[in-house]
Amino acid sequence: MNHAFTLNDIRKTTITYDEPIRAVGILIARPNIDIVKQEILSDINYFYHRSGKYIDFFLPGYGAYWHGHYPDAVDICKVNGVDWSYSDKMFCEFINELESISSWRYSGETELIIINSSNGTLDLTSTMSIWLEAAIKDEAIRSIRNFLETIIRIARNKVDASDFRNSLMKGSARVSIIDILLEQLPLITGKTLKKTKHFVNRNIGKD
Repeated sequence: MNHAFTLNDIRKTTITYDEPIRAVGILIARPNIDIVKQEILSDINYFYHRSGKYIDFFLPGYGAYWHGHYPDAVDICKVNGVDWSYSDKMFCEFINELESISSWRYSGETELIIINSSNGTLDLTSTMSIWLEAAIKDEAIRSIRNFLETIIRIARNKVDASDFRNSLMKGSARVSIIDILLEQLPLITGKTLKKTKHFVNRNIGKD
């Protein structure tokens, strides 16, 4: 888990990767929402260590070492022994920036966006969005914890956002990232439409 003030913070981090292409996750999650408190922030230190070098999850609006720089900041949690704070101002600035360079629009829901990165460039033409609250409500996934664990497991196989599709087929066929995630998640329901409507593979590049 990483803090993210701006998209440039994410780009700077991805420049350091050895892989030519790597998947990053942007977790749009406000701390006052119960499911965020219970399933993300309560385990944020665990996921920080668990995701390790395999995949980075960035949390807009969150950060460390602010030292009163943002007046509306409130202490939220500890990550690797360091206090993390949250600022509505910084969260909204990130949302505004992402909306300004893409066709993506914030729904107000808790959302995970998976994006390809390469040498500091974020590829907005191939992304996947998952509306986490709706997916849990409709029993498409068991929990956010389980869902993040599955993504980390796939990322351990050195697969990026577009090539998640190769992880099950071992390169022999190309299926969608949605198919891979649905195959690997311990889904409760068996109705395909109900399971897939929360997982959208799309181009959010600005026209």
